[in-house]
Amino acid sequence: MKNNEKMWQGVERMSLAKNKRRRELARLPFEKKISILLRLQNVAREMSQISGRKRRDVWEISG
Repeated sequence: MKNNEKMWQGVERMSLAKNKRRRELARLPFEKKISILLRLQNVAREMSQISGRKRRDVWEISG
């Protein structure tokens, strides 16, 4: 039983940490969120190229 309790405590800690991170991300300014999105798009593009799948487009934003 102790292992099961430890596992659920770990799951609860992880869930609380994820919720905290989501709140932090939600508070970011819009420009920062777009910057993060562009970085993620670049990562996805590189991964699809390396794996030989269809190349993903990355938004081009001027300004």
